[in-house]
Amino acid sequence: HDTKTIADMKLVLRDTNYRDLFEKDFKTIEEFDFELERNVMRETHSIFKGIKVYDKKIILDIFRKRREIKQILTLLKFRIRETDKKMQKKLIHIRGIDMEKTINSKDLKEFVKNFQSTEYSEPLNNALKDFEKNDDYYGFEKELLRYHYNFIKNNDLIHSIGPYPIISYITKREIEEKNLLIIAKGIVSGLEKDKIKEMTI
Repeated sequence: HDTKTIADMKLVLRDTNYRDLFEKDFKTIEEFDFELERNVMRETHSIFKGIKVYDKKIILDIFRKRREIKQILTLLKFRIRETDKKMQKKLIHIRGIDMEKTINSKDLKEFVKNFQSTEYSEPLNNALKDFEKNDDYYGFEKELLRYHYNFIKNNDLIHSIGPYPIISYITKREIEEKNLLIIAKGIVSGLEKDKIKEMTI
């Protein structure tokens, strides 16, 4: 908390897993954010691969889904902000997706079509319908997070031992907190009860 410059952070974190991160030169905060996330995911993946743990495969799959959903939502934010396409290609990598084609999609319909053969096809198509109806990008976040939440919830009974219940609990609390924030903002904004309910995950 007492650090005032990046150089200070580099010094403080020199003996941690983040030391290599501060050796790189980042042009934007987005680049730093993505590299930080990659660093955390690499560490998490490495830890789980290196130990014997119950339900390792599905736990790693949950982390993958979480990362890919964040990247899809970031791509959509980049489209809105008209972020440089070269930087997008440098930062975003989603398994099985032609990033060149996706980033250069002429519209949202074409963007969503690039995910047709993935597990995200249904939530993205639902969000696209919502966007065409309401002209609101929030539907993409809602549908993707709901897909992730439902995947975890639907596997609760099958994976009731090991670390899975802990991951499930944390995810549910995150969604719960997000829904409470949505409800509070909706009430303050004077939205109808049905509209607020529709916005929750």
